[in-house]
Amino acid sequence: HGGIAALDLQTGAEVWHARHPAFTHGSPTYIKAENLVVIGSNDGVLYAYDAKIGTLRWRYVTEGAIKTAPAYDHKRRLVLAASMDGKSYALSAQNGTPLFARETEAAIFSIPLVNVDTVYVGSLDKTIYAIDLDTGKDRWTYETRGRIFGAPMIALDSLWIGSNDGC
Repeated sequence: HGGIAALDLQTGAEVWHARHPAFTHGSPTYIKAENLVVIGSNDGVLYAYDAKIGTLRWRYVTEGAIKTAPAYDHKRRLVLAASMDGKSYALSAQNGTPLFARETEAAIFSIPLVNVDTVYVGSLDKTIYAIDLDTGKDRWTYETRGRIFGAPMIALDSLWIGSNDGC
């Protein structure tokens, strides 16, 4: 079904691989500072592998498929992952221990964006959430008129994100 593989850039030879029981839609996130590769799967599990040898370091089970790449907060050493269960998770990069899970009103298909002390996440409930990384509480929310699938980005000192309302 799904999984992940590490390939040698020079030769294309497989260095390691891991299989998952369900399809994998999202890209992996490489965290150099942790020597970690983190990837979600449609089985609702976030997998964290040793980047060099592929050993599973930890896994975290959510209540829905994970269809997008996770993000990383260097300051707090947190992995931020969004799930189709409608929650945005903050987990310790070291061992997968949860710090918080912010629940929204619908599934999340948006890649989280970390900026300074905030993680931004768009939801299919038509809302963008700005979540404080220290408390897990909302700094603010903004409701659009359409579902949000895309990832937020910062440019020109502003937060940008597309919505299915055409804006």
